[in-house]
Amino acid sequence: QYMFVSSRTLTARNIRLPQFAACMQSTISKRLRGFDAPTVWSEFTPLSQQHKSVNLGQGFPDWGTPDFVKKALIEAITADCNQYSRSAGDLPLVQAIARHYGKLLNRTIDPLNEVTVSVGATEGIYAIMQAMINEGDEVVILEPSFDIYPATVQMAGGVCKYVPLELNPATSEWELSMTKLEASITSKTKIILLNTPHNPTGK
Repeated sequence: QYMFVSSRTLTARNIRLPQFAACMQSTISKRLRGFDAPTVWSEFTPLSQQHKSVNLGQGFPDWGTPDFVKKALIEAITADCNQYSRSAGDLPLVQAIARHYGKLLNRTIDPLNEVTVSVGATEGIYAIMQAMINEGDEVVILEPSFDIYPATVQMAGGVCKYVPLELNPATSEWELSMTKLEASITSKTKIILLNTPHNPTGK
């Protein structure tokens, strides 16, 4: 978190820095209370490094960058491709994505109106929630879930409604009860958040 406050402002209000820090800690919005606590990312990775264990909480690719990617980057730098890109995705990229998924979905996809490129899934989910969720809208989330899901919902003023996946002992597979999913849907439901394969169960 970054905040720029002039020393003149602090002096004028007779606020010493320790008082100011305590004041800032108490200003977190009510809807985000609890998200200032440590996460699996901040706890598990140092523990894994300390005990030299296998870290299953975070992925660390152990292979080099493919040559074609490095070559494309070098070509882009050499060609001075250094201007702002189209905010929803560079035109050749969204056109390629539309062609690829058009074949998978067996329909024509409009690259300019149906494809948006984000810097990772976290940014994409955050942008969707900010664009679609109003105060009090409900978002259905399957549990267990990636920890960014409830954070992005609550940042938008939404309410999380959880539906747990159930482990079937006979098959060792995670299963979704459609009855429980249907029961979670109300007149306030705005989004059902799905990803496949499911994170973290892989279903």
